[in-house]
Amino acid sequence: MTRSKSPRKHSASSRRPNAMAVLIAAAAVGVLYVNFDPPSAGAGGSARPPAAPVAPPPPLATSGEAGESGSTISLAELQNARVVYGRPALLLQLLLLEKGIEKLGKISSYTATLYKQERVDHVLGEGQTVDMKIRHEPFSVYMKWLTGDAGRELLYVEGQNEGDMIVHAGGWKARLVPALNLDPHGSLAMRESRYPVTMAGLLAAARKMTEYRRSELREERLPVRCEMHFAQKFEDRACYCFVVESLDSKNLEIFRKTIVHIDEELCLPVCIRNFAWPIGEEDAGLQGGPLDEATMVEFYTYTNIGLDRRLADADFERTNTEYRFRR
Repeated sequence: MTRSKSPRKHSASSRRPNAMAVLIAAAAVGVLYVNFDPPSAGAGGSARPPAAPVAPPPPLATSGEAGESGSTISLAELQNARVVYGRPALLLQLLLLEKGIEKLGKISSYTATLYKQERVDHVLGEGQTVDMKIRHEPFSVYMKWLTGDAGRELLYVEGQNEGDMIVHAGGWKARLVPALNLDPHGSLAMRESRYPVTMAGLLAAARKMTEYRRSELREERLPVRCEMHFAQKFEDRACYCFVVESLDSKNLEIFRKTIVHIDEELCLPVCIRNFAWPIGEEDAGLQGGPLDEATMVEFYTYTNIGLDRRLADADFERTNTEYRFRR
């Protein structure tokens, strides 16, 4: 059985969300583009695992407060805001990410230091710090571990080596064990990682977030709560901090909560923390910080971002004399 709809009513209801989106977008663009300067050479930071980025934000908006799906915000309110809620916050995050993606699209390669800590097979692993080189065309990744299995190296170039990545162990094992060719999606390659190397880097992270935001913004009533905090810091870089919490506790496939810091100048996600839904009686009664600590599944940071580094072909060749890949 199908429901009949009045064409006139359908047309009117379609115009209202569109008009609201245009109003928010106009205000957002006015604020964002006035404050954006061209990117500098890079983002500061150290190779050490970073400290906790910011103190816990204030409580999220509840039903009836700012953050309802029909809320709007004026340009003056945006300019004076310290926290923005709901649909305007989601839209502002989307605009920032799209601008960051545009910036990355204008450069061929970059370098960064990645810190990652992931929960794989329900076990939260130790944090790892990795120096990275990324090239967009053909997509290429070089990694060198600074902690954990220090000295480990990984090389992947799209369309080469029959689609495999090349990995050698760190430390004394590098002298005894030759480099291995591994399927990026195979069980051995994914033993310590939630994502394959084909999804490495800032561009993939930003694109994935834009997919989530676009999907959420298409809903008439938002499936998430969202806060945007201004004047935040990460590794001495000025950032916007976004806190997004899902309202659908039945869908365990989506993150319960995401906290992301987007660099004001670079418009890129430099710190990302994702949290799962509580599983089991031990986590069920937890709230706030203890719940986040027990359910964190992903923690990524990017520091030492060098957008001015034009990398050479040799940076992604196994024969590079600075690398220790053994044939």
